[in-house]
Amino acid sequence: SFTSVAGFLFIVFYVFAQFGVAALGGKIRTSNPILANSDYATNDFWALNFNDFLSGMLLLWAQLVNNNANVWVTDFTAAFGQWVWLCFLAFDLLCGLVILNILLALIIDAMMVPDSDEEWDREDQLRKMFDTPSLQPLTEEHKQLRKALRAIFAEPSPEAARRRATVQAAQP
Repeated sequence: SFTSVAGFLFIVFYVFAQFGVAALGGKIRTSNPILANSDYATNDFWALNFNDFLSGMLLLWAQLVNNNANVWVTDFTAAFGQWVWLCFLAFDLLCGLVILNILLALIIDAMMVPDSDEEWDREDQLRKMFDTPSLQPLTEEHKQLRKALRAIFAEPSPEAARRRATVQAAQP
């Protein structure tokens, strides 16, 4: 769900921001000679730093949307070493995969439209979309078993929930 993905992204941001603050906190300042004469200073990106947690989160957000990321990655790497570049790369790969996963899920979900008025089954449609020899066709027995499991784990209709509540209330 969206909340679990957003929570995962927040955890990734939190971990990388804390690491950045621990490793670079207080080192990104105008008196740093390498940064003072860099594109980072020329473009006035001083607010994007790891000097505190919130600035680190802001820097990571700008990194996620690739807003001039090459400027601070190049200049931080020159000022603090190659490991900084590797950390930004790890962040980009991790968050990029999450965002790509969200987009693919959205595309697949948008394509999942019932073909007709008959009962629609998402798994059957997925099997049609990604028809490969490794997918074995479902037998009638498997279809009946899936239907029975759906009936067990499906959310009750509002009417069924009201009836159940009425019956439970009537019991002493």
